Amino acid sequence: MASVANPPLLRLVARGDREIVMTREFDAPRQLVFDAWTKPELVERWFGRLEGWTTKAEVDLRVGGTYRFSMQDAKGTKIVLRGEYREIERPSRFVTAEAFEGFSETGWRPEDATVTTTVFTERDGRTTWTATSRYPSKEIRNAVLNDPNMQTGMNAGFIAMDAVLRELK
Repeated sequence: MASVANPPLLRLVARGDREIVMTREFDAPRQLVFDAWTKPELVERWFGRLEGWTTKAEVDLRVGGTYRFSMQDAKGTKIVLRGEYREIERPSRFVTAEAFEGFSETGWRPEDATVTTTVFTERDGRTTWTATSRYPSKEIRNAVLNDPNMQTGMNAGFIAMDAVLRELK
């Protein structure tokens, strides 16, 4: 079991030409981890939690519903992740089409979206989160895979999620 001082790290693995499979274990039941991903008041406490950043989350958790996670630093730099729920099986999985606003010359379009299947698997009160993301192209997948800020940001967020989950247990 990982300690607070030595949290488990996010694992990223490339699969095929366009996919990344990410996994991370959480010391909490899957219903709580699912809630941490889908309840705005919880998302705001962990998502995009780099030092000095704040997050505003909007979630309409239903098939065809949308979400928008807007992160902003003290200087006003803003990063927005938005998406649409394509499938939902509470509390075991959801499938989304998502994109970061402003990172496409064409704006957000479903055909430009990354399709992510997120699965929550519980064993002995611990949950493994697995997200398989299929990117629009090999080039976009490789850019994400090689961006050190993505993994650093996700790890910081997941450490914050660990603290939220401890409070909820």
